[in-house]
Amino acid sequence: MPLLKVTRKQFDDFVASVGRTCAVYGPVVKERFANKTFHVFDRIDDPAEMVISYTWTVFSPKKLLNPQHETLFDYHTADFARSAPLDASPRIIFGVHNCDMNAVGLIDWVFLQDTPDSYYAARRRNTLFAGVNCLPDGDCFCQSIDWHEVKDGYDLYLHAAGDRMMLEARSPRGRDLLDRHARGERASEKEAAELLDEEHRTFCSLQTLRMNTAAANLPVLFTSAWESPVWAETAERCVSCGACHLVCPTCFCSHTADAPNERLNGGSVTRTWDGCMLRPFTAVATGENFRYSTLARLKHRWYRKHKYLFERVGKSFCVGCGRCGRECPVDIKPVEIVNALLDRL
Repeated sequence: MPLLKVTRKQFDDFVASVGRTCAVYGPVVKERFANKTFHVFDRIDDPAEMVISYTWTVFSPKKLLNPQHETLFDYHTADFARSAPLDASPRIIFGVHNCDMNAVGLIDWVFLQDTPDSYYAARRRNTLFAGVNCLPDGDCFCQSIDWHEVKDGYDLYLHAAGDRMMLEARSPRGRDLLDRHARGERASEKEAAELLDEEHRTFCSLQTLRMNTAAANLPVLFTSAWESPVWAETAERCVSCGACHLVCPTCFCSHTADAPNERLNGGSVTRTWDGCMLRPFTAVATGENFRYSTLARLKHRWYRKHKYLFERVGKSFCVGCGRCGRECPVDIKPVEIVNALLDRL
């Protein structure tokens, strides 16, 4: 589809106009600390606050589709009636990077196949995604893990390089938004090619992290590396804080709890993010814990990403965003682990 040239003012006007029909989310500055700028996806009231060029957000857009904590339904014991309102409000998420869009595709596979999760499905059905080109840093490795391209999922895409910006429709719903809300000038083939080339060169020049094996070989590597000393050495450093799975865009485990009210005539059933690196995750009612050690939990997490789920979906369940390595308090980096496994075979 042809690209639409826009200025930042025209883009902000477009976002504001779309915001009159649905909720708008995008990357904004959360805080600045220790020479770092932390971005998050948040509700956009002033389009000028949206950050176009950024490297990473603390959390991925997953939190807008699968909230960290939600009430599934309320119930009453008198007649066992349940009320389970679904969030079907329309929304659009701007500024989504390729790794995060691919992560949404993997989460779709989890929540929408076989018996769809109605809560997730309602949000997903009414959510549009607008991508933007990434400025990767030394922790990004989406190219190495073969998740740097997006085949489907975007409704819109914003190409940006310097002060040049172009909007592209990637779906019929995206085309409808551009037709109804966007103002700009159609880019010539030459202008579009120049911007896309500069965008590509910027991405490749900043993408520095490399694994020493092809992504397709990861299940074979992990099959061979079960007894590798790398696991024990890494487990000695790990503090089981859970930061890695908290920020991971493809982790989907949760804890469902029944919370009775004070009269004990009803209550609520809630769902909260949970994760395999936390010790209580595998505790059972009789007191046993079948993955009590940090070593067992660490290996399970890595094998889930790069072998167990890989063998079911055909690609790694890690999209190379680098969030887990950035947030790890003891500096455990995914690519370093994979390379160490190869070196120690």
